[in-house]
Amino acid sequence: MAGNQWISDKGYILSLSRPIGTRWSLLEVTYEPYNQVLYKGDPDASPYSFDICGEDRNVGGPCSKKRWARGFY
Repeated sequence: MAGNQWISDKGYILSLSRPIGTRWSLLEVTYEPYNQVLYKGDPDASPYSFDICGEDRNVGGPCSKKRWARGFY
């Protein structure tokens, strides 16, 4: 299954998969230290949201410059 996956520094794994046209149809949020699935289903119905940041402009820019990147997750 093709998809995208991100891992936060606190151990949360967020993955998007099952593309239908231009839309990802499955979001899975897992807490890695306990291998616990917190959510699995439609991304639009999820209680979780996330933004991507990094050193490369193609992934959102440095986290330190994002106001929301401090103190969350």
